[in-house]
Amino acid sequence: MSILIDTVFPVFLIILAGFLAGTFRICGSEAAKALNDFVFWFAMPCLLFKAMAVVDPQVLLNLDYLILIAISVVLTMVIGVVLAKYLLGKRLGSATMLGLNSAYGNTGYLGIPLAFASFGDAASVPVILFVVVGSLLTITMATIMIELDNKVAASPGRITLDIGKAVFKNPMLLSPLVGILYAMLPLELPSMVFNFCDILGAAAGPCALFSLGLFLVGKPLFGDLGAISMTAVLKLLGQPLLTWGLASYVFSLPPLWTSVAILMASTPTGAGSFVLAQKYNTFVQETSTTIIWTSMISLLTISWVLGSGL
Repeated sequence: MSILIDTVFPVFLIILAGFLAGTFRICGSEAAKALNDFVFWFAMPCLLFKAMAVVDPQVLLNLDYLILIAISVVLTMVIGVVLAKYLLGKRLGSATMLGLNSAYGNTGYLGIPLAFASFGDAASVPVILFVVVGSLLTITMATIMIELDNKVAASPGRITLDIGKAVFKNPMLLSPLVGILYAMLPLELPSMVFNFCDILGAAAGPCALFSLGLFLVGKPLFGDLGAISMTAVLKLLGQPLLTWGLASYVFSLPPLWTSVAILMASTPTGAGSFVLAQKYNTFVQETSTTIIWTSMISLLTISWVLGSGL
């Protein structure tokens, strides 16, 4: 429990630092957008590129694990979108963000340290794969569906062209793909490039969380309780249970890989969702409050996951 508290509390402290900076007018609202753009265009792409560029290409052949990740994040996201659209009456863009919040976990800045603390260095490969593959799938789906919602009145050809441009211009999607291609080359990542990506990528999480804190100034911490509650149930209970069922009864995975997958699926909504919400100005308030509430509740749910030995 202590490692969980030590890992989660700094997340809240960074959000609080941003909130205080905005409250006392040290930083204005324009700073939140600037930080968000920095994360979207520079810090997060460097983080994702480096993560994949140094992976042994052989691990990408673990199809059972890759399919497990895909089903875990895609099915959870689709369920969230469908429930938000037809049960809560959200339009497609907002429903997409609710689905993204239900499937996109704080795997990088909460899942990784928890996995290493719980399972040691042997967890590195399944952890990195879950972070990158899960992010790639959910962000790609979200980008396509939000673009589709924004272009609903356009012709089918125009919609397809605009969505294609949005996907291929999204640095959070292109960077891990380029990293995978580089990993397949018989070349080591140059130390200068590695260090550059390492330094810049390390800023992604803190800047996104600080930006979230700035955004929260003057905003309610409750908002749409129906949407937040639905997301919390899907993210903190639905996705971990789905992952456990798939790993236990469908796929044949080593025990360590199964445990890592369940832990990563149990993480609360990640700050990357807020980055995308702000980028498209869609479901921003709900996303910010969801990140805070799921992070707090995860103190209980992740403790149960780790203690139960799933």
